[in-house]
Amino acid sequence: GLILHATDRSAEAMRSFDEEIASDSHGHVYGPEFAANAMLAGGFASLFGADRDTALQMFDRALAITPLHARAMLGIACVKKTDREFAAVDGAIAELNRNGRHNEAALVDAGHLLARKRDDEAATHLHRLLDAAPTGPAAWILPIDPMLAAIRNSSHGANLLAKLAARAA
Repeated sequence: GLILHATDRSAEAMRSFDEEIASDSHGHVYGPEFAANAMLAGGFASLFGADRDTALQMFDRALAITPLHARAMLGIACVKKTDREFAAVDGAIAELNRNGRHNEAALVDAGHLLARKRDDEAATHLHRLLDAAPTGPAAWILPIDPMLAAIRNSSHGANLLAKLAARAA
């Protein structure tokens, strides 16, 4: 679904997300986590496509499965655009950092900054992440994550993607 969305095949992406969400009912150990991730991707893809109602439904469903999920909270803040919702995202990012999930915290923080139209700061955060993280999967999702689509389409996108590609070599 993420790859389909990143290649401008939104309708196919949403069908893919729906299939993954439906697979949660098959009793797989990681089914709920995969379903929540598909809901988040579908929510941000819907938000990117200006379908705020579907986006909010997806984020709410993800939060029902994974309470206090930082990405879901950010999605809701992006839809509702209230200071209260954005403050809750700050708290979720702090919690990720307290729990040693620094890479995820940096990605959500970048998404938070993008939502606030602070693209330069978001790019700085992502550059720091790529510079500081050990070799491995840090920020691998950058080219396909709908939450971070705005940075890919900004003046910073090419430099960030080049840095990410250099890490993979």
